[in-house]
Amino acid sequence: SSILTLLGYRTGARHRQGKKKQIPLVMPHTDVSLLTILLFDQGEDCANLQRYSSPNKQQAYDINQDNNKDWVDVPLPPLVKGHDPIFVVNVADCLSELSGGQLPSTLHRVVPTKGNPSQQKQSQKDATTRNGCALFVGLDPHEPLRFPAKRNSEEMPTDATTMTFEEWRKQRIAKAQRALGRGVTNKD
Repeated sequence: SSILTLLGYRTGARHRQGKKKQIPLVMPHTDVSLLTILLFDQGEDCANLQRYSSPNKQQAYDINQDNNKDWVDVPLPPLVKGHDPIFVVNVADCLSELSGGQLPSTLHRVVPTKGNPSQQKQSQKDATTRNGCALFVGLDPHEPLRFPAKRNSEEMPTDATTMTFEEWRKQRIAKAQRALGRGVTNKD
């Protein structure tokens, strides 16, 4: 099953926090689906979408060792009246696992726009917003999936796995909850 979510970010107190370290509006994460299709308006003076771009692609993201230089803005060209909108498409965890990691999940976050805090609008009346929608594309919960064999920690091949989309989704959410308890987001 797929889910359509409306998104809204407003300039506020969270933009003024974190003098030394940028505090995300949405913490780093990957999506638990096949694909995520995003559409944003032009409120770029409020919030930016960023993707993780570590030089070491095999290294797990560690929230306790976050390095802002490993994050890059996802540039969105300006909307032009009379032209089609620009969509951002993220590969999500299920598609990544179905491809055997050939299509890696997009680790991403939303951060306040960089800029001079004294120039940011202070009153709620004048606050800038950024609006959008996210379509999390999934499958029928009972759809059988076949995941390719992978190697375990001892580099021994494991058998291919077959399960329904709902079984996979529940396992993936449980895995993410365990990782959050450790402060680490694995890329597998």
